[in-house]
Amino acid sequence: MFRFLPITLALYYLAPAKLKNTVLFVCSLVFYCWGEVRFFPVMLALILINYLCGLGLEAFDAKPGVRKVLLLVALAASLGMLFYFKYANFVLRSINSLLGTGFAAIQGISVLPLGISFYTFQTLSYTIDVYRREVKTEHNIIDFGAYVVMFPQLIAGPIVKYRDVSAQLHVYKHRYSLQQIEEGMTLFTFGLAKKSCWPTPSVRSGQTSSAWRTAPLPPSWASPMLPPRWSGWASSPTRSSSTLTFPATP
Repeated sequence: MFRFLPITLALYYLAPAKLKNTVLFVCSLVFYCWGEVRFFPVMLALILINYLCGLGLEAFDAKPGVRKVLLLVALAASLGMLFYFKYANFVLRSINSLLGTGFAAIQGISVLPLGISFYTFQTLSYTIDVYRREVKTEHNIIDFGAYVVMFPQLIAGPIVKYRDVSAQLHVYKHRYSLQQIEEGMTLFTFGLAKKSCWPTPSVRSGQTSSAWRTAPLPPSWASPMLPPRWSGWASSPTRSSSTLTFPATP
């Protein structure tokens, strides 16, 4: 945090308005690869599949049959990838147990790709929104990639629907003010303190002193985490507990 975050902040605020999403996209990819580079192609494949399906849905807007096929391709590829990593070996073990077969476990998927559930459903939310004509097709793969891999929520959520942030992704100028930056830094600081100081499972189960167990918590610490934000540092946080947005611009 004390290396990656300051560098990312500096690059973001120094970058020209048109390049800010590029900075977020590239830095988020670095963040992901830093933790688990071997599964980077999985995430990249899901981004490309849903991006291309979105373009196809726009190109064949007058052909419902083709649009359904493209939606099914996106669903099958995305959910199939998720199923493969999460449940393939479980299914094999179940078959072996029920039928007495000897299928060997698939090697290399004992550890799940970081954040696969989150970015799978985020990319799908985009394709589904385009299919329903609730949002316009994203032609810029950098902007689409920034939506998918935004690092503050990439590996821990929450899942962000594309329609909730599609307009804000294209706000290139006046994304933030000094007041918004101050509010974001305040929320970030309190959130970090809560994550660091909130009792661990051993504390909650009673393996600590009675003084700590009975110490009252401030009202603002009533939940273990602050409401999720994309923009605790890069833009204006809203008061919603489920939607992460950049500030709208007049």
